[in-house]
Amino acid sequence: MLVLLAAGLTASYAESVDEYLNGPVHHKYRFTDNTFITATAGVNMAMSDYVLKDKPFTALRPQANLYYGKHLTKWFAARAGVGFLCQRAGVPKAAQNLRPDYCMPYSFGMQTLKLDAMFCLDRIFTPYNPHERFQLWAIAGGGVAHTFEFQDKVEDYYYHMTVDSKSHFYGTWHAGVEAMWNLSDHCSFLLSGMWHWMSADYNGAYNFDGTSMQAGLCRNYATLNLGIVYRFTNQYGKTYFTDCAKNENYYFDVMNDRLENVHSTANMCESDSVLIFPQKYAYLTPQQQRKVEKMVRYLENNPDRMAVINVYSDGIETPVNNEFRAKIRGERIVNAAEKLHSGISDRIVIKAHSEASPYGSEHIWTLGGIIRYARY
Repeated sequence: MLVLLAAGLTASYAESVDEYLNGPVHHKYRFTDNTFITATAGVNMAMSDYVLKDKPFTALRPQANLYYGKHLTKWFAARAGVGFLCQRAGVPKAAQNLRPDYCMPYSFGMQTLKLDAMFCLDRIFTPYNPHERFQLWAIAGGGVAHTFEFQDKVEDYYYHMTVDSKSHFYGTWHAGVEAMWNLSDHCSFLLSGMWHWMSADYNGAYNFDGTSMQAGLCRNYATLNLGIVYRFTNQYGKTYFTDCAKNENYYFDVMNDRLENVHSTANMCESDSVLIFPQKYAYLTPQQQRKVEKMVRYLENNPDRMAVINVYSDGIETPVNNEFRAKIRGERIVNAAEKLHSGISDRIVIKAHSEASPYGSEHIWTLGGIIRYARY
């Protein structure tokens, strides 16, 4: 019974250690996590009565936007952006008919600063899935618009209407929807439609007596955009050894800590004379750098000694990569030593081996750097 109990405890411990070492790592949170950049371009159209009654599709004008945002939760995001658009403003038919030679629709430019709140409508019906291909977002926000660059011809309109062609700032509000198709973990294609509300006087048009021509009329404009979204590292993802390239250094630091937690100091991985490397990488974790520091201190205290380090590859890549892996690992060791003591590399000899380490591996680690000391 005691033997069976001991065997069961050993198996349970082995399984828990394996799960512990192979478990995913959430990388250290940074401000850039869950941030994204969006660039869009499209068309806009003023929705005033004068425009809609006068061949509305001729009023389409270009626009472009650039945003920087952050996903604050799995269903909510915020973004700030800048935009530029050119817009066409209509004039009353009576004025056009009276003086058709110059009293015609005119164009002007507008710069915008915007702050948006974004709500993922998919989260109402389905749980979060980092690999989902389609998302629908509801967007609402506000900002400031700056009008400028009115066409010169508006100066001649003063007989029948007045256009204030000076630059002005106006408050603006907008709301709409944005459909995203995720092309990869980092990139998405989007289609967005937005409705904007502004002051009734933003196109500068006044009656001759100074009253607003647009009083009581619709002073909105609509936009339709296509764009691209680039997302930075996703905090909500889990990093495994098989896909750790986006955060490998932090990942390997955590995995080295885990390895030390399940090993005794008598294990070769913890030996000061053995440097371990993650397979297919040449990264020195803080624990391995401390071993290099001990080596440098030993050489400083023993000027008649030199370090001979046999550096191995993993033996699991192509012959060319195996050779490169051993070479670059040796260079990392020497560089780390030089940072601690300039000139100490003269007493370090690297023997690079393209074959796998004869001392084997442990979990994701190769026992790839064996330190020996000889007389200098």
